[in-house]
Amino acid sequence: MADGMLIVVHGCRDLFWLPVEQYRRDGRIVRGFQRGAQSFMTCTAMSTLELTNRVVQTIQVTTSLLYLLLLFGITEWTLNEVFCEVVVGSVHFLKFVHSA
Repeated sequence: MADGMLIVVHGCRDLFWLPVEQYRRDGRIVRGFQRGAQSFMTCTAMSTLELTNRVVQTIQVTTSLLYLLLLFGITEWTLNEVFCEVVVGSVHFLKFVHSA
């Protein structure tokens, strides 16, 4: 799947470039604005869905881990270890989202 920020940049480029391109082609700038806005909206929606999917996957993994810990019992040592793993995982997730 394409990088989320790259999709948004492509949509922004289309938002401004398609009207210019359409005007040069046949002088219909309004049609170019329509095409540019449609492309921008589509790209933004795709990027938002991709980011939402990543967040949902992280929540799902975290809740599954916590469910297993509750199912088999938690000691103080285990809870501290799991908390550290969740924090480290969250930091990695945020770095991944930021780089996307």
